[in-house]
Amino acid sequence: MDLSNTLDKIGLYILSLLILFVFIIFLTVDVPYCFGENCEFVGFSAFADIAKKNFSSILSLLGLVAGVYFYFRFENEVKGGSLDVMKIEKSSSESYEHLVFLATYIL
Repeated sequence: MDLSNTLDKIGLYILSLLILFVFIIFLTVDVPYCFGENCEFVGFSAFADIAKKNFSSILSLLGLVAGVYFYFRFENEVKGGSLDVMKIEKSSSESYEHLVFLATYIL
């Protein structure tokens, strides 16, 4: 099993979920805030409670960071791959099931 090929597939999957991660962060983040005159710092001991309340937001943030990493990784691979000149001699449609899945996933 080729580890790089498997990592590329996982990276593309995570990359396809980037917008979902952003939506989850915006919809589930729960941080106490105060804009009045009687505001006080909640203290460092409250960070554990805030982290428990925002567990899904933290996981989504990690997914977002991984997605950005894979984006720049794939961008670097594409830039490096364009330097070689190739001539396509034959093209055939051997496997189209993944394209059907992608079309139904998007729609």
